[in-house]
This record gives sequence, structure tokens and C-alpha cells, in this order.
Amino acid sequence: MKLVLVEITGSKYAIYALDWIFKSPIFTLTKFIQGTQAPRQTATRIIERLIKQDVLVLLQASSGRNSKVVGFPALLNIVG
Repeated sequence: MKLVLVEITGSKYAIYALDWIFKSPIFTLTKFIQGTQAPRQTATRIIERLIKQDVLVLLQASSGRNSKVVGFPALLNIVG
């Protein structure tokens, strides 16, 4: 997965992002930013690219002040 994430995102935060996603397979953009310490714009781009490539899924769209909720189904399917 690390190579896949680096290829998809092209970000220096890709490995940190993947490590964090494995710890929190369901998360909000805000928590992702705090956990990876990626700038907001970079974190948003990483998440959007991973959703587009079906690595992550959007569980709940953002609404007002509530951040979107995203999940990592590959890990959730193993656990569930």
C-alpha cells in the first residue's frame, strides 16, 4: 500500500498518511490534518485522490461546520 499511496498522491506525506489511516480507518479531514500534520490543502488533495482511486470512501459529506467523514474499506473489511 505504501508504494500505491506514493504513486497516487505524489506527496511527501503519503507514508505518514497511510500509517495514520491504519490507526484510524474512519476519520474526518480535521483529524487527518492533525494526525499527519499535513497542510490543509495537501491533506484535502491526498484524500480526494484516494477517494477517486477507490482507496478511501466518502462515508459522509461535509455539511456546514462538520467535516467530511472518510473510511478505509480495505482495513474495515478485514476487521469487520
